[in-house]
This record gives sequence, structure tokens and C-alpha cells, in this order.
Amino acid sequence: MQLRCPKCGGPLSQNGILWLCRRCRLAYPVLAPQAPEEAIEPPRTDRHTTGCWVMAGIAALVVSLFLLLIYVVQTGGESSLASAVAPRPTRTPGQRPATDQTHTSGIAGSLGTLKVENGTGLDGFVRLSRSATTPVVAAGSVRSHGTLTLEGIPDGTYGLWFCTGSDWLPATHDFGVDYRCQRFEDSFRYSTVATPRDLRYTTWEVTLHKVVSGDAETRSVEPDNLPPLN
Repeated sequence: MQLRCPKCGGPLSQNGILWLCRRCRLAYPVLAPQAPEEAIEPPRTDRHTTGCWVMAGIAALVVSLFLLLIYVVQTGGESSLASAVAPRPTRTPGQRPATDQTHTSGIAGSLGTLKVENGTGLDGFVRLSRSATTPVVAAGSVRSHGTLTLEGIPDGTYGLWFCTGSDWLPATHDFGVDYRCQRFEDSFRYSTVATPRDLRYTTWEVTLHKVVSGDAETRSVEPDNLPPLN
């Protein structure tokens, strides 16, 4: 392609770094061709490096959760994690119940009695009821080597449950340490009979400890299977 002079239109010829017009003798500088711009590549992501960062983040999260768990346990915050579970009443080490009847049927004219002798080394609590699902007609606590007499028992046939232990919990009528519950295999029948001279009513006597001449059998029961207190 022939280059021409912008002024006169004459042909141009290159002389070193100049273009010379053959007709009007004007000179023009030779423009160096512009180097093309280097293509800018987008930043590359190293998949291996990204994976390392992800694993490091997971490890940091696990460590944080572990430290949080240690803090919760040391500060007693575990109660907030198990708020749905009702806590047992706070026990007072060494607290003992008084030997006393705590529950009665409230039925007027009930004359039956039950004498309970506790020869064990632990305090006890006894419940007299028709079944494990009906409220007690009489209940009370008896100290170790003490004797309790339950009164006001109405006519009927009943079962007898008793629990022994230490560290008495008065709010729930049970024990915080060495807590064990049993039930007598035999039933206790009460009746009142009127005679021309007086009323005859039933009395029973039991021991919570084994005796040489005794024939009463007991079996273990779960604390959740005790008759409810009215």
C-alpha cells in the first residue's frame, strides 16, 4: 500500500525515521507500531488451597464448641441444657425425718391401725393403699430403730409399700442416698365389727427388717411404682 502526503497527495518514501514527500519535500516522523496490550488473566483459585481453608474453618468450629461445653459444665450451665427435666429437690446431707404419720384417709369412724417397727440401719417411709395407682389411705415416716403406728385406716384390703434410705427429702417424702423401695407380698385386710358391748376393729404389726420367726415376704419395686400421696 502506497502512503501519500496529507498536504499535496504526493507519494511518501521512508528515510530512516522520517517519511519524505517526493513532491513537496515535506517530512513526517515514522510512528512506531503500538505493542498490543497484554491480556489480563482473571485470578486463579487454587482448589487445594480453598479446601485447606474449609477444613481449617471446620476444625476451629469444633474447638470452639468443645471449649463452650467445658465452660457450661464448669459454671453449672448444664441445668439450662436440660431445662425440660424436673430436678430433684436439693438434699441436705444428714437430714432425717421425724417418726410420724403424715397422711390419713380422712374418713370418719375409721379405727384400723398398723404398727410398723423399723429395725434397719436406715430411716423409712411406709404407704398403705389399695393399689399402686390409688392414693394412700395412710402413710408416715419412721426413723431407724423406731416404731410408727398408723391410725384411722378404713375397712378394706390394702397393700403395704415401704422405702428406706438416708438424706431425707421432705418435699417428696423420699431419700437422696441409699434409696430402696419394697412391697409386702401379703395383703392387709381391715374390718370393723359392732358387738353389743363395743366395736371390734383390725390391727396389724409388721417389721421392716427380717426376723427369725417372721414369714412375710417382700419384693423390690421401682420408686415410680409407688402409690401416690393424697
